[in-house]
Amino acid sequence: MGEQRDFRGAAREKQQRLELAQKELEKLRATKTRPEARLEARVSETDPEARIMKQADGGFASSYNVQISTDTTHGMTVCVEVSQSATDYGQLGRAMEKMEENLSRPPEQVVVDAGFTGRENILAMDSKGADLIGSLAGGASQAAGQMERWSVDPASHRAGRPARITMMAWNV
Repeated sequence: MGEQRDFRGAAREKQQRLELAQKELEKLRATKTRPEARLEARVSETDPEARIMKQADGGFASSYNVQISTDTTHGMTVCVEVSQSATDYGQLGRAMEKMEENLSRPPEQVVVDAGFTGRENILAMDSKGADLIGSLAGGASQAAGQMERWSVDPASHRAGRPARITMMAWNV
């Protein structure tokens, strides 16, 4: 009798996971603009809230994107965010909100990797009075071109301030 009860419990749990997977698949497909991409969208049956993301070894796996913001002056974690986003780019705004909430002030400088560096984030950080320090995917010539385009003198732009916040991202 106990085995039969265990079997029904396992079947019920699997049914719940499949229902959640179906809901997550519908949500994921709704974010896709191309019909082919909607058809190709996939979710995990074992962890439906995870997303398929490219890994460091070039393969793909069900993952979450974890952002960790630290105060480099005091060597402490300021906030941790977990998302389903396969890219880092859109995560900076939410991280800034959490940092301001936790620190009771916005950071003066934000050090990021190339995944966060782009026009919208540069302008958003400037509007908050925070220096955004990060590399551009296209390398030094692209960085120089962007600095020139926005009339930013890299030698004098808010120079001398210590870095305060570092954003790091991992897929887990």
